[in-house]
Amino acid sequence: MPTVQVTEGMSFEANHVYVIPPNAYLTINKGVFELKEPILEHGLRLPINSFFLSMAQYKESKVIAIIVSGTGHDGSAGLSMIKGNCGLVMVQEPTTAKYEGMPCSAIETGLVDIVCPVEEMASHIVRFIENKYIAGSENNAVTENSGDLDQLNSILALILMRTGYDFRTYKPGTLSRRIGRRMGLKHIDSYTD
Repeated sequence: MPTVQVTEGMSFEANHVYVIPPNAYLTINKGVFELKEPILEHGLRLPINSFFLSMAQYKESKVIAIIVSGTGHDGSAGLSMIKGNCGLVMVQEPTTAKYEGMPCSAIETGLVDIVCPVEEMASHIVRFIENKYIAGSENNAVTENSGDLDQLNSILALILMRTGYDFRTYKPGTLSRRIGRRMGLKHIDSYTD
């Protein structure tokens, strides 16, 4: 993939690697990159948090955040916004990282979906985005006419029986998206599975 250093107002394209210029913060707004002066938070520069927050606001549930080798805890705060919008959070297995600070800090948040060596990340991403509940999340919401409604109700009954939590009053579409996301993470293709 081509590697490009970002410039102000640049649009992004699939299958490219974009690098933040030195001494800058990078955000995305309305489909273009914006460069900003670095901002100190408690005496620290946290450019990855800033980028993750802008991505979560721009793409919501379509964000896949990946934390790899690095020092400190930059990125950890931004993960909460990505996770809150049902994005995917992946982290490099710390024992395979040259610097394990950032991977360990991300894992400590409790927000990480997948921890694996970098070499395994692509296959996890592909399997996640190809899951029918993730790929067509807008089109796969459960409706009252859907055959999935009975299966959804069975899942809710099982959750109630095992945990005591009753989700039957929640909107079916919301439940469908949340369960579909979890199915994508676990590479499960149907409610029955």
